[in-house]
Amino acid sequence: MECGGLPPLAAAEKAVPRHRTPRQLFSDKIAGAREKMTTPAVQRDTSARSDVALYALLELSKALSSEFNLDKLLAVIVEKASAVVEAEKTRILLYDDEDPPPDVDRSLTNAGSILRAPVIDSHGKVLGMIESVNKTTQSSFDAHDESLMHALATHVAVAIERARMTKLHLDNQRYEQSLRLASEIQMRMLPSGTVSLPESTPFAIHAFIRPAKQIGGDLYDFFWNDESLYFCIGDVTGKGVGAALVMAMTKTLFRAYAVFQYDPARLLSAVSARLYEETDPSMFVTGFCGFLNLRNGRLMYSNAGHEPPLIVRGKSVERLASKSGLPMGALRSFKYVVEKTTLKPGDAVFLYTDGVTDASNSAEELFSVKRLREVVEHCPDSEPSTIVSQVAASVDRFADGTPQADDIAMLCVQYYGAQRPFEMAETFRRDIAELEDVFDLVERFFAVAEVDEQVKYAVELAAEEIFTNVLRHNPAGGDRIEIRLKLGGADVALSLTDFNAPPFDVQTEAPAVDVNKPLEERKPGGLGLFLVKTMMDRVEYHHENGNSRVTLYKRR
Repeated sequence: MECGGLPPLAAAEKAVPRHRTPRQLFSDKIAGAREKMTTPAVQRDTSARSDVALYALLELSKALSSEFNLDKLLAVIVEKASAVVEAEKTRILLYDDEDPPPDVDRSLTNAGSILRAPVIDSHGKVLGMIESVNKTTQSSFDAHDESLMHALATHVAVAIERARMTKLHLDNQRYEQSLRLASEIQMRMLPSGTVSLPESTPFAIHAFIRPAKQIGGDLYDFFWNDESLYFCIGDVTGKGVGAALVMAMTKTLFRAYAVFQYDPARLLSAVSARLYEETDPSMFVTGFCGFLNLRNGRLMYSNAGHEPPLIVRGKSVERLASKSGLPMGALRSFKYVVEKTTLKPGDAVFLYTDGVTDASNSAEELFSVKRLREVVEHCPDSEPSTIVSQVAASVDRFADGTPQADDIAMLCVQYYGAQRPFEMAETFRRDIAELEDVFDLVERFFAVAEVDEQVKYAVELAAEEIFTNVLRHNPAGGDRIEIRLKLGGADVALSLTDFNAPPFDVQTEAPAVDVNKPLEERKPGGLGLFLVKTMMDRVEYHHENGNSRVTLYKRR
């Protein structure tokens, strides 16, 4: 059996490399030089053509690598590509971002005077065609030119793909910059969530908003005059730019129409009618609006398909009863219902969007209204900033890194009535002789606090009994005892902190008193504390960081 015209053994021997001596290597070089000297001129011309073509291809590659603008890149291709295949001219056809025709030829074609190759990207998509016409050094394009054209098309595909990716990256950067600017403008449209008010202001307010994306559709707004506080919260359907535009319109309409309406139901109807006229039929806004009379705490409110707020009265947290109407913008005309309640000093109203209750964690559980109420119930006080910050922190802990799926907005209003909260505190030595200074602190406090005489008497008695009982029943405490009096909302709070003291719970460790027994059968002690706990409305006890604290509350 023959292989290439040689006997099998000879072929095998020729295939096996042998070790050659230096003399043999030198002879090979001489033979190679002679062979080169005797190479026909045609072969030398072909080698020269290859060198020229490779140089031209290198120059094209360098030019392509330094250009990222697609239009300029195409001009470079047209200018440099003809030199690679020695063509009279070259043109390139791109299909832009559209798909190529279904019958596009994906193979290189050579018609003699026309050489055409597809430009195919890294994903196999045909970006366009590159075509050179009229060979300048001979009558037609040959196989050598076909190889060069194939290499040229590959270079061009890489360059075009890179240019498009660069343009996309720059477009994304400009888009992100535009979104950041839009987010800043949107947030500036809303009043600051943290409001510093004069001491005489009969209310406190705090708001919070966090879009799921850079811009969102949740909103809040508020403003006030000497007689009333006007506030609202809203949630636009959808997310992104469209929702943000409707949100801006809704906020503007609320502020513009509120001064002409005497109840929130009429305000919602006016805003709804305008939204119906100006927005897409698929866009609507849920909202809750309230007018608070600052002189008497009377609250008028109306609901447009929104989550009912929570009303906080001391430690009681309930959903505010409200009749939910249609979302704003759903119908050309809709009559909303106005409802009323009265806020007592210290009461608070907490408004929120469904981004709070619908926040989810990795187990796909929802934060829920139940968890929200529990968080608000355990807030240390009813200050709006405290409630809002506690809820925001609790939602974040619950989500535990799960991406936020919906916008979040919160607004909390607390009514103080005629007098804003204030407090006084003083530290005393563990000595019964300090009792006179305790009375002096209480007297100075009530010289400012406007409360009934019955409330004043109960707090004075409580201060005396708690201070003396701590001295008597907890002698192992430190040398400092702090008494703090606070007028907050509907309560007067008396707090005693025994520093560096063992636990002493006045509710469980004080001597028990059975008032049903005859006087001669009762054990001595404990009657004063019993009277205090009877006269005060609520008692709380905590022992933290080595400090014992008891707080008593009296409704004013």
